[in-house]
Amino acid sequence: MTGHGAGLAQYAGLAAVASAGVCWLNLARRFADKGRLAGSRYSVGLTFAVVTVTVTVAVTTTVLLSRTQGLPAAAAGVLAGAGVFPRARQTSADTSRALTRVMSLGIAYLTDRLVDRMRRDEAAWCEAMLAGFKDFAQMQTFVHTLTVDYLQPRLDPKLYTDAEQRLRAAGEALAAAAECHERIDAACRQADPPDTPRKRTMPEQLDYDRAAGEARKSVKFVLALVYQHGRRSEDAALQRIRYEAAPDAFEAEQVPQQRRRAAAAPQPP
Repeated sequence: MTGHGAGLAQYAGLAAVASAGVCWLNLARRFADKGRLAGSRYSVGLTFAVVTVTVTVAVTTTVLLSRTQGLPAAAAGVLAGAGVFPRARQTSADTSRALTRVMSLGIAYLTDRLVDRMRRDEAAWCEAMLAGFKDFAQMQTFVHTLTVDYLQPRLDPKLYTDAEQRLRAAGEALAAAAECHERIDAACRQADPPDTPRKRTMPEQLDYDRAAGEARKSVKFVLALVYQHGRRSEDAALQRIRYEAAPDAFEAEQVPQQRRRAAAAPQPP
C-alpha cells in the first residue's frame, strides 16, 4: 500500500471512529427520558443499523472528497437526485454538504423506524406489566407503590405536574371502573333463582368493558413514565413491586426482558 493509500485509510478509520461515537452520543441524548434504545432485540438492531449507516456515510464522504476534491457534473446530478445542489457553481464544502444530505436519507429513515420501534416496545412493556391483575384494587396498590417507592425519587421535578395529573386520572378511572363493575355484578346477582346470576346484557357488557379499558389506559400512562425514566437494571425491583401488588401476576405473561440475558424472577416472600 502506498503512502497516500495508507494515509487515506487511516483518515477514513478516524472518521469512522469519530462518527460512531458522535452518533451514539446523539442518539442517547435525543432519546434520553423518551424510551429505551435497547428495549428489544428489534430496537437494538435498528440502533446498530443507524450507527453503521452513519459510519458508512462518513467514510464514503471522506474517501470521495479526498480523491475528487469536487465531483463531475454528471456524478453530482446523480447524487443530487431531487435538486439538492444549487444551480450555481459549487465549492468543495458545498459538495460535502450535498453528499451528506443525500446519503443521510437512509439514516433519517432508520431513525424514524427506531422511534416507531421504541413506541412499540413501550406499549408491549406496559401491557405486559398489567397481565395477571385480578381486580382494580390490585392495580390501585400497584400504582401507589410504583409512585412512592420507584417513580417519585427518579422523576425530574419539572415533570411532577404531569405525573400528578396522570396519577390522579388513574385513581379516578380505577375507582370509576370498580364502581361500575360492582354495580353491574350486583344487578346480575339479583336473579331468580338467586344462586344463578344472570348474564350481562349487551349495554351492561359495553359499560363493563369501557370502564375496564379506561382504567387500564390510565394506568398505562403512569407506566409509560416508569418505562421512560427508569433503568433496565432496575427491572427486578419493578417485578417485585408487581408481584407484591398481584401475587398471581407471575402466572400470567411475563414482562418482556429488556436485556439479552433474562433476569431471574424474584422469589415470593
